[in-house]
Amino acid sequence: MIQFTYNDDVYHGYTKDQALAAGVPLSVWDVKEFEAEQANKLKEINDAAQRALDTLLVTYPKGEITSFDKQESEARAYLDDAAAPTPLLNALAEHREMDKDELVRRVIEKADAFAAASGAIIGKRQKLEDALNVLTSDANTLNDIAAITW
Repeated sequence: MIQFTYNDDVYHGYTKDQALAAGVPLSVWDVKEFEAEQANKLKEINDAAQRALDTLLVTYPKGEITSFDKQESEARAYLDDAAAPTPLLNALAEHREMDKDELVRRVIEKADAFAAASGAIIGKRQKLEDALNVLTSDANTLNDIAAITW
């Protein structure tokens, strides 16, 4: 089922056979079907990327995740200047009963690991999107779209 416009008529929820029976040329249907499959594939790619990104954060509560940027910025500021204000890290270190220098080391280590892992996932998603975007209905087939997999 697909929706498209042909000769100013809107075809919504038509199958290929119904569109052909309504007088829509096969070439029009093929282009619209190709574009719809590209859109579906992009959604599939994005959903797979999101699932992969979510696995990186599965062990953390959402509220803690929202503090990651602040933790990292305070930790990097502290490395540059030990007198830099670090209210979040101070509270974390105090309540964890952990040395602040150790906490800063761990925050930086985790931030760098997350950046590398998420960068790999995002890069893969972008590579697949690029591969999808170069496909055209006049030079490629639906099988070419289907061949792009996570």
